[in-house]
Amino acid sequence: MSGIIANVLLNGKKAKRGHACFVENFPKILYSLLSGESQTFKLPDGSELTAALVYDNIEFYTHGKHEWRMRALRAAAGEGDDSYGIIVGSGDTPPSNSDYALESKISHGDGDNLLHYGPVTVSDIYVTDSEVYFEITRDFTNNGSVDVTVKEIGLVVYQTILYRTNTSDHVNVDFKALIIRDVLDTPRTISPGSTLSVTYRISVALPFLKNMALWLRGLMAGTTVTLKNQGGGDTNLQLDRGAYREGISWSRGAVLMLMNFKAGSEDDNGGIIVGSSDTAPTLDDYCLGSKITKDQVYYGSSNPVELASEVDKWVLRFRRTIRNDGTSPVTVKEIGFKFRYRCYVYYYTAGMSLADCDEDRRLLVFREVKGPYTLNPGDLITVTGEIEIPK
Repeated sequence: MSGIIANVLLNGKKAKRGHACFVENFPKILYSLLSGESQTFKLPDGSELTAALVYDNIEFYTHGKHEWRMRALRAAAGEGDDSYGIIVGSGDTPPSNSDYALESKISHGDGDNLLHYGPVTVSDIYVTDSEVYFEITRDFTNNGSVDVTVKEIGLVVYQTILYRTNTSDHVNVDFKALIIRDVLDTPRTISPGSTLSVTYRISVALPFLKNMALWLRGLMAGTTVTLKNQGGGDTNLQLDRGAYREGISWSRGAVLMLMNFKAGSEDDNGGIIVGSSDTAPTLDDYCLGSKITKDQVYYGSSNPVELASEVDKWVLRFRRTIRNDGTSPVTVKEIGFKFRYRCYVYYYTAGMSLADCDEDRRLLVFREVKGPYTLNPGDLITVTGEIEIPK
């Protein structure tokens, strides 16, 4: 499966059969980030919000201040904050992919029938022979005088895409959404003075690469992570950032992309790319073995196609056409996905042009050896990239 898996651990031990139960908010958040398209999210209070998690508008604004922020999938809530991160409850209705809240959340507190919510921690990544994973953990302590029984757990994440000036909110998307809900095979009773440690382990496996796990880890931790660029060097991505400034003359708008999969025609440095090497992929790969460039073939646009709900999974599909406009055959043996991180916020003050950020990064997150497919002059192939998320 070319996808993302989550598992539940309680006090360090696997707590349920099978994988954790993603709900439909998760593929929608991921699809909106990657495609830039609006999706309708179900919020914990039952309301709905339709929004896109990308902002791209370069336009001059005359004003005295601006404020901006971008983050998504942030799970790292602080101590005492039970509005997001890992949460627990007492409901035992079987999970559904349409769930948007716990059935009966146990709130933060130090009295009876409450639990003290510790801070959420996000581990570094771990690499095995077959997968890369990281862990999201939170401790729940019973400081009351009666037993508290946990039957359900969930993961709520925080999204903000904001760009405002004193004239208007040009974009202001700010919401928290449940992305996982699980009912435990065996309820856990926390006696007074005891603590339950709850962990979600998020993993990816080939053909996804270590870069993919690092990117997700950075989003969920709300921190800066270091990935490998196509030259093998280090590239830092700051995945929860923003600024507020007053006394500025004017601004040039903003581009806020945390994790985008689109690429224009003849752009061979993003989206779906192809190559001619059949060297077996490894989790540490950061480039194709031998990329076929736009000088050798014509790259059409790399665009989102659909977010499909199938019986046992969601599938995020992206598509690109590759055409041989040359005079010699070209053989495709490998396929890669490159995601884009773009942060651009410029402003002017005291006659100077300054930037809160101006970063454009394209990084490989997927490599698979396929085929071979020989394209004779005039031939084309349509490559479909898929990301699967189990139900």
